Amino acid sequence: MHTGIEGTNEVTRARCAVGEKLAVVLLLAAVAPLPGFAETPIRPDPLLLEGADPLIEDDGEETIPDGWAGYIGLGVTNGPVFPGSDKSEVSAALDVDLTWRERFFLRSDIGAGAYLLNSERTGGPVSLGFAIGYDDDERLSDDDPRLAGLDDVEAGAAARFLFEYEVGLADLEVVASRGLGSSGHEGTTVEASLGFDLPVGERTVISAAPFLIWADSTYMDAFYGISPAVSVTSGYAPYSPGGGLKQAGLELSAAYFLTERVGLFGQIEYGSLLGDAKDSPITFEDTALEVSLGVVLRF
Repeated sequence: MHTGIEGTNEVTRARCAVGEKLAVVLLLAAVAPLPGFAETPIRPDPLLLEGADPLIEDDGEETIPDGWAGYIGLGVTNGPVFPGSDKSEVSAALDVDLTWRERFFLRSDIGAGAYLLNSERTGGPVSLGFAIGYDDDERLSDDDPRLAGLDDVEAGAAARFLFEYEVGLADLEVVASRGLGSSGHEGTTVEASLGFDLPVGERTVISAAPFLIWADSTYMDAFYGISPAVSVTSGYAPYSPGGGLKQAGLELSAAYFLTERVGLFGQIEYGSLLGDAKDSPITFEDTALEVSLGVVLRF
């Protein structure tokens, strides 16, 4: 989940000019994880991650930052090896969340994209955007001996559509994603989250974001289904899941800034598989706990 930098209009932003070389590096980081890094990006709370001083015109109105604004985070994540796994692994994680003049964005959880409509520019509560990103959902037979004989579902490119609606401290975010890679699931998911941010003093913010994930039958069949042919090679009974709610959960996070731009964060995400995903014979654990710790640098 990512509560998104658009969910905190009241938070002030700092001016940040990033050169072409840094932009290229960040683009690669947003679209695909670097080798050796965790598949699930770290997601520090955005309320303290959007810079320090606002850009104020003589008439008292805030202006749009001239360059890039946002943050880069680096840390470690401990979470399930694959969806439905009862084993966890610890790995490094890189997160990028930057916008350029409130028109274009780089986000590790969504990708590289542009806003069709941005509340920062219109002054309204709605933002719309689209992106091409990296879908890190995958399940490989090498992940677990019990997956022998099953088809691999690899991570790959995804097309995404972003909708945000802001109401005070709450931010509703809906992200629809369609897998594009032929070796991946090629399915569609829709994730809805409602983020709440609460400042605690001048340096600390805590947040909570309940979420729901819906998946179509193509996605569900790729991760949780057993075809008759695969049943023969794997030894599992045939299983044909349908589309529907796949997961519900809650994300809690906190950020504490040591200086104006450098801070520490921690995050806990709890998720529970639902419906046909929970009942699949290759779901070895229907609940998952993911813990992330890291350092962030904001611009």
